[in-house]
Amino acid sequence: MKKFTKKIVPAVLIVTGFLAIASFGGCKAKTLPEQIESQATIKFISSPDFCDDYMVVMDDGVNQKLYKPQNLTDDLKIDGLQVSLTFKIVSDTTYNCGFAGYVPIINILTISTL
Repeated sequence: MKKFTKKIVPAVLIVTGFLAIASFGGCKAKTLPEQIESQATIKFISSPDFCDDYMVVMDDGVNQKLYKPQNLTDDLKIDGLQVSLTFKIVSDTTYNCGFAGYVPIINILTISTL
């Protein structure tokens, strides 16, 4: 019985160690892009959507993506305003925009009207 135990215990330890190391290999932190450059439209999303705020809307003709700017100045809060901007997504923070769902909050780095 002792010979059997001497062979099995190291094998079990090796397999357990391998499984422990392998399980951490699949865990990767969600990385966000450093900054995004795009053209977009500033839109006021009204209360039927429970948003009631100005959003940056990027539309490629197929998909529409909403972002909640945390630092949009009052002079740019014009519904339908076309802009070119560079921004960063504020990590792990979203804004409840009602029926539109939770949208990422962004920090605008540069913005200009088109």
